[in-house]
Amino acid sequence: MTHISMLIGGYPIRTGSNHELRGVRFYTCVKRTTRQTCYGYGGVAVYCDPRRYPKTIAVSPRFTVAIGCHPKTVTNLTPEKEQQLQQLLKHPRVALGYIGLDWTEPVQTWDLQRTVFRRLLSSSCTRRPLVLQLRDGRQNQGVLSRALEQVRRDCSQNQLIHLHCFTGDVEDLRHWQEAFPLCYFGFTGLVFQFSALRRVPSTRLLLETDSPHLHPEEQLTTVDWNSGPSCCLSAQSGCPSAGLGSLP
Repeated sequence: MTHISMLIGGYPIRTGSNHELRGVRFYTCVKRTTRQTCYGYGGVAVYCDPRRYPKTIAVSPRFTVAIGCHPKTVTNLTPEKEQQLQQLLKHPRVALGYIGLDWTEPVQTWDLQRTVFRRLLSSSCTRRPLVLQLRDGRQNQGVLSRALEQVRRDCSQNQLIHLHCFTGDVEDLRHWQEAFPLCYFGFTGLVFQFSALRRVPSTRLLLETDSPHLHPEEQLTTVDWNSGPSCCLSAQSGCPSAGLGSLP
């Protein structure tokens, strides 16, 4: 998954035409001093800041779109923006996400995060994938277990879920697997921190760049965003890096 809206808005990027997601061409910086070109041939374009919602959904055979409200941006979700979000979700190829809880943010934002999370979960349905951003604070307040309680109340057991940038332990992994058999677990370039990786079945394992975030240290190319997670996953999961691209 990549934040196309952020890349187009804040980084040197060109696309095929009118910012449509067809054969997206990325001009990205290496240590912000040189430039490389690579081509994106598929993925998920994530729009999770209400200030950057697209006016319409660009249909592409290789790119799908996720629309949501990252917990860091909940203050930007005005009534008008939430109405726009609901309108965009009517598109048949749009997932709901990111939504969730991020408790690395100031504690005074947590109540609003929980309120927005509950409200947006009401838009979930089994035909629309749900992409969750769940990040615990330094004191390990159990954000994954708390979120699981809420998702259980609002979603069908058959809900298709992507746990973006999964940071849980083996117990968290087991609880989510038992509650939602169609739950997928995403790992990024920070995969070396994740003790549960070896327990994730290959059919439920997702490789994520999360560009322009979580790039390997001192590297800012799209190629490096992809190769960093794949090498870490290969080393810890026992799956050859060449085969990771074929994982669901």
